[in-house]
Amino acid sequence: MADARETAVRALMAVDRGAWSDLTLAASIRKAGLDARDAALCTAICAGVLQNRALLDYQIAAYSSLRLNKISPFVLNVLRAAACQILFLDRVPDSAAVNTAVAMIRRSANPKAAGFANAVLRRISEHADDWKLPDVQDRTNYLSVRYSHPAWLVEYLEKRLGPEAEEALAANNAAPPVTARVNTLKTNREEAMQALTAEGVEVRDHPFLQDALILAHSGSIETLSAFRTGMIAIQDAASQLDVLALDPQPGEQLLDMCAAPGGKTFAAAARMQNRGGITACDIYEQRLGLIQKDALRLGAEIVTAALSDGTVPNPAFAGRFDRVLVDAPCSGMGVIRRKPEIRYKSPEEIAGLPAVQNEILKNAASALKKGGIMVYSTCSVMEDENESVIRNFLAQQEDFTAVPFTLPGGIQAPEGMLTLWPHRNGTDGFFISKLMKRN
Repeated sequence: MADARETAVRALMAVDRGAWSDLTLAASIRKAGLDARDAALCTAICAGVLQNRALLDYQIAAYSSLRLNKISPFVLNVLRAAACQILFLDRVPDSAAVNTAVAMIRRSANPKAAGFANAVLRRISEHADDWKLPDVQDRTNYLSVRYSHPAWLVEYLEKRLGPEAEEALAANNAAPPVTARVNTLKTNREEAMQALTAEGVEVRDHPFLQDALILAHSGSIETLSAFRTGMIAIQDAASQLDVLALDPQPGEQLLDMCAAPGGKTFAAAARMQNRGGITACDIYEQRLGLIQKDALRLGAEIVTAALSDGTVPNPAFAGRFDRVLVDAPCSGMGVIRRKPEIRYKSPEEIAGLPAVQNEILKNAASALKKGGIMVYSTCSVMEDENESVIRNFLAQQEDFTAVPFTLPGGIQAPEGMLTLWPHRNGTDGFFISKLMKRN
């Protein structure tokens, strides 16, 4: 299993340099040629470290003779990976985690650090049932270390959610469900369930979405016949609810301003029963190619991919569309459980997003017909990217008004906007606002 551990460490090093964990991990596993068992261990280590990095670092620092910033990045990531196995992976013997970590360092450019690593990891193993944590009275610092979120984000969630903040932090570290949307352009729920079950997938109904299924033990989704033939698309419930809020109708013209990778585009095509037209935009040709490829797989015949930058006015779109979807670029602070490294963004990194979001929303508004409906959404839970953007837009655009809406699962938006939370709704963190352009 040493190859699995080393692959995980290499992936963690790449994430430290700015790579996305999901893409890097998949590529690293393919390059290493790991079998299913090793790939599962590699994934568990990588995800475990990214979800619990501050907690792991706190344990390492407690038993280290060196400050963390004096430990080389490679050795530190080896220590994190081994500590993760000791503290979180019950099926891995502590001795295996320690010995393979030490061997990995001995083979590295810094072999003298092997003894140091051995001492630290053995102490962590001895105290595996006695985690080191800040004083619980120092609430923000305690939560920041316990759930490995930066202090500024903990403070934000405490201010917004009060006592619920700890639930939200814990939910960000939980494994998200694999949710599939049944593609009604090709099949129905019963047929999709039968096809998935025949392939050994454990399937159950989604608790409140009629055309959604929860999958378990699916293996690689892309290899499933139900996926390859377009019977299902993998799409979180929040993303599906976004399209339900937009409520596109057959025969209408719809603009998806920031469409890639296309999940909402294809859900809308199914709602429209392949009647009407959908213009799906992105700023990168390569991503448009992915939209076109999936449109073929899913039988979404009314989708046309178009190269367009939402931050720039497009005269060709002016007043053309019955409905417009603006799933704006955002910080991603609602999908931490899927991309755990997102939590390590600084406030400065995301401070400029509202200006971009405002510009895209303003350009989207010009594309909407009078009497048309527009939905603005993000996969963020930050007010500056959500409620503040909408309030600013409504203050500037007197011909728009917020529209109350109701979604499945008893989800109400009496003021025309809402935030979905993993710990409350079981979905990704997501913001949805529904607006109408007055006649």
